[in-house]
Amino acid sequence: MKKHQTIALGTLGGRVSNATAINESGNIVGNAENEEGCARAFLYKQDGNKLINLGTLGGLQSSASAINSRGFVVGSAEIEDGVYHAFLYGSNSRELIDINVFEHARSDAKAINEQGHIVINSYSADKLTETLLFNLDTWETKQVAENIDYPCYGTAINNNDQVVGYIQSNEGARAFVYSSKSSVKPLSIVANDSFAFDINEQGLVTGYARQKTSFCAYIYDIYTDKIMYLDVAENQNCFARSINDNGFVVGTSQKLLEDNRTYYTYGFLYHDTMVDLNEIGIVTNLDNIVDATSINNSGYIVGSTTSQQAFLLKLDS
Repeated sequence: MKKHQTIALGTLGGRVSNATAINESGNIVGNAENEEGCARAFLYKQDGNKLINLGTLGGLQSSASAINSRGFVVGSAEIEDGVYHAFLYGSNSRELIDINVFEHARSDAKAINEQGHIVINSYSADKLTETLLFNLDTWETKQVAENIDYPCYGTAINNNDQVVGYIQSNEGARAFVYSSKSSVKPLSIVANDSFAFDINEQGLVTGYARQKTSFCAYIYDIYTDKIMYLDVAENQNCFARSINDNGFVVGTSQKLLEDNRTYYTYGFLYHDTMVDLNEIGIVTNLDNIVDATSINNSGYIVGSTTSQQAFLLKLDS
């Protein structure tokens, strides 16, 4: 099978790094250790070919979750007392901006669309976890799961302002989609637990569901309520992380080996068939791709390897 160009992104002077998202320009965000062993949010630009340390909000650590095509980065970072706050890093800014919504609460910005609408999860001791939609232009916020008395976790947003995530109820986790027109709608997935992690512009959602003894990745159409499970072998767990507008899905899969105790873990690409990314891209001869976290519309894939190194794999076609 043809090998495609694969690049190891390196670190910020420490040992490990992890890429979490890539935009349509090929710019990448994630987190990487610095020389002191602290995790720091990074930005990797295609025209610079090196990691840029985005810093913190006064604490020691930070991590970036998403980047849009305008160059805005979101994530979470420690403030001086060690509490994590959601942050915004602008395309022309040189420092992180604190966008924590509630006083005395922890928060994490998980996603941002092209309009600058940001998905923030807020945690506090006296409240359930809430998912909020933050408008970058007006700095106004809107609660996603109003009148729901369970913790809510938002994970992704598309340019139609459709948000996906999951609600953790007493009966288990339930994947949902939110829009301003229909509020929160649970996905019609029959499973013990279900989680939604990404949504593309066509309204296709990807994530995974727990079925009896294994986890199964899926693609769900929010307009038809039809679900398709990714075709994987028995005795295999499959966790989908990202879907692009062409319907290509990436994630991580665990295959049970013949000894019935050991799992082979690999990053995958799915489009009509499951492909082990180690068969089409290689970082080093000693390092396997174990997780794929994001794919853009050009077929650029990011994730991490066995030795916890961030990578970029460029599909030629």
